[in-house]
Amino acid sequence: MRLRKHALLVLLTINSFSAAVCFAEKDSLFTPKKAELKLNNFFILTAGYRLPISKSKINNSGHGLCMEGGVNIGRLLSQKHVFGLFAGWGFMDKLWHTSFTQNFANDYGNSIKNESPNFINDSSVIKSSVQLIKNKKGTSSILPGCQTNSFNNYTMYYGIIIKLPNKYLPALKLYKGSLRSYFKGDKDLTIESSEYTIYELRRNMYGCELMFLNVDHCLKNKKSRKYKRRGIGLSVYYENYDFYNSTLYFNNGIIKSSTLLKTFVSNSFLLKYKNDHTLGIKLYMHIM
Repeated sequence: MRLRKHALLVLLTINSFSAAVCFAEKDSLFTPKKAELKLNNFFILTAGYRLPISKSKINNSGHGLCMEGGVNIGRLLSQKHVFGLFAGWGFMDKLWHTSFTQNFANDYGNSIKNESPNFINDSSVIKSSVQLIKNKKGTSSILPGCQTNSFNNYTMYYGIIIKLPNKYLPALKLYKGSLRSYFKGDKDLTIESSEYTIYELRRNMYGCELMFLNVDHCLKNKKSRKYKRRGIGLSVYYENYDFYNSTLYFNNGIIKSSTLLKTFVSNSFLLKYKNDHTLGIKLYMHIM
């Protein structure tokens, strides 16, 4: 009889212990290590807001929303590493007061070589760009397709993202792309069927970014809730823009042209603004 009581007590104890472990499965020290490992998503999608903290020699645009998407190729080899390819888009900051710097606008107008073949062929476009860069400033309507009151920057870029499994190391992004200062105005008066005119100052862009957040935890399995509040982070970015090889783009709906600045401006002007750069911070959130 006593033996039966001891056996029953042992069974009850084992049953209670098992129930306790199951109840505290997510937080218990007895949780198997494999259950604690959060898998990285194969697809990456983030949204952020860019905030420049350095002043540009050319114009003061650069704030705004951005979106990035890519694939984490490293997941095919290891669940602890991140090695991915991504592409991004930085939207225009139409709510900010933007303009070219006065020094740049004056230097641009004074640098035009009136005798150059490109100036003779596109004199109306180049002369208009001088006046627009000098005079256009302010905030713009956020309605799509509308005219803008100033030149607003937007970026298109692609690159790689790397993250080692050490939780104290930030993720690193290396990328290249294009920075474009965009203006949309009234129709071209020289062509009756024209409905608008678009000018863009285009420059090649090279950048890097340090993301101070454990990306392993952000690129989590959808079923995981442990790192739910770690989806928002902070990063520091640096971008360099090649003004020396920049182009002036024009489009009125009928005629399109893209002309290297070096073909109609002085070399001294290009050398003065050869390398422009931005240092900034970015608030971002992992969507998936």
